[in-house]
Amino acid sequence: MVAIVGKYTRLEDSYISIRKALHHAGNKIDYKVNIKFLEASNLESTMLSDNPASYHDAWHNLCVCDCVVVPGGFGKCGVEGKIKTCKWCRVNDKPFLGICLGFQAAVIEFSRNVLKLDGANSTEVYSETKHPVVIDMPEHNTSEMGGTMRLGKRTTLFKPSAVTSKIRRLYGNKDKIDERHRHRYEVNPEYIDQFEKNGNCIPLVLMLIKKEWKY
Repeated sequence: MVAIVGKYTRLEDSYISIRKALHHAGNKIDYKVNIKFLEASNLESTMLSDNPASYHDAWHNLCVCDCVVVPGGFGKCGVEGKIKTCKWCRVNDKPFLGICLGFQAAVIEFSRNVLKLDGANSTEVYSETKHPVVIDMPEHNTSEMGGTMRLGKRTTLFKPSAVTSKIRRLYGNKDKIDERHRHRYEVNPEYIDQFEKNGNCIPLVLMLIKKEWKY
């Protein structure tokens, strides 16, 4: 079972592209993929007192799943639940994929709990954070709405140090790749050295891998 921990799970079609991708991947390797949608906010500590049944049900379903996808979204709601999900996957060596805001949540979680950067956050979630580990891209003007995303196909170069990267192997050990983009944020370059010294490989500015993970 694959758990999708998101912000818009009441309407499952919100994640239809991810659902289709998971099913296509399962068909490729002759696996039937069962998907369980989990509301990220139900995993947050405040839910334990507000709605204990939803809290325990969400955590039970997360614990019994085989792997986890934390997809994108906008706004602050549910972000802490996504961060808790990322921590649980990291600590329990659970296969994990973070996309867009889910990727940001993974970076934030590692920063807070491994790098011990108290209050680390993304500028999308909290612009005044003292440890902005995820920041706006140069082409994103925060004073303007609309047309500020990095959109469409972009060429991305693998770092020379990424020669053993799992992701690079999946792309056939190419030096560069072309992929579609739809986002505004990236890992803050000022923190990359700390990430790599503490168990993460960052083959691309928009990609982070836990080195000792077998997944």
